[in-house]
Amino acid sequence: MTEELREQYATDGNLQARIALHAAFFSINPHWDEWLFEREAPGPHVRILDLGCGPATLWRTNGERIDPSWSLTLADFSPGMIDAARRELGDRAVYVVADAKELPFPADSFGTVLANHMLYHVADRPRAFTEIRRVLVSGGTFHADERARPPCRA
Repeated sequence: MTEELREQYATDGNLQARIALHAAFFSINPHWDEWLFEREAPGPHVRILDLGCGPATLWRTNGERIDPSWSLTLADFSPGMIDAARRELGDRAVYVVADAKELPFPADSFGTVLANHMLYHVADRPRAFTEIRRVLVSGGTFHADERARPPCRA
């Protein structure tokens, strides 16, 4: 991870500014997180890894729809993002600072892995995909979304 990237994502402040700009000026779907959740939500009793979770926007927006039978793990390379996610969800999830290229989980750990709006930050995507496949159970589901956000330095 570059120093510039580490600085940009040290906290969720810059990301929140970009999200607000996107919502105000660029979004054609103001209910994006609800729509995405409907497509990504697994069945009951699933272990979920949200890789590059950021400040847990997807989960905050859909908090009342989180199935209590899910085991939710939120991971991000930024400790600041993990802190923001923890403030949003409290004890509803497990929080891990992790690099997508070196996931600190045993093989076959998750039935669903989400990687939304983050893969373009990963310099070695083939290695990240290998790690994602390793932690995903056989027959599990991997969801990734790369909807572009406008470049902006807050």
